[in-house]
Amino acid sequence: MPWCPNCKTEYREGFDICSDCAVELVDNLNIEEGQFDIYEDDKWCLLLQTQNEREADIVESFIKSSEIPVLRKEKGAGGYLRIYMGMNALGSEIYVPESRLVEASEIINLKTDEPEQKAEPKKSEVHPYVQKRKKRVWILFVIIPIIISLVAWLLEYTMG
Repeated sequence: MPWCPNCKTEYREGFDICSDCAVELVDNLNIEEGQFDIYEDDKWCLLLQTQNEREADIVESFIKSSEIPVLRKEKGAGGYLRIYMGMNALGSEIYVPESRLVEASEIINLKTDEPEQKAEPKKSEVHPYVQKRKKRVWILFVIIPIIISLVAWLLEYTMG
């Protein structure tokens, strides 16, 4: 079976060029023994928990850009939700090898030297789109049925 030497994708017989990399395929991959076993004895530690898929993608790309291996575990039925709904709203957990945990933490600035400033509690502001939505719901469920009832009553009164 032919393989791509760049992306390590296996192809069926009859293919000569990788469709992703545009590189000529080879018959055997020369993977040195132990090449992927660097972190075999390392324990994977939780780096952080993200709230959504976009946040996890950003954190994962920051860490991978520093050549630190990353493992993403989706919470609950997150993998199923991603397939079914196209997104995972439950969040993810990001794991890195224990030997690289400090480095990964520094990359995403988990350690802050400045104390957190307490934000002043804001008044509950109603956004304009919320007001528009309330008006539409009011019109849809109250005003329109009243108009329909009046028209029906008038038709019945004039006809009968």
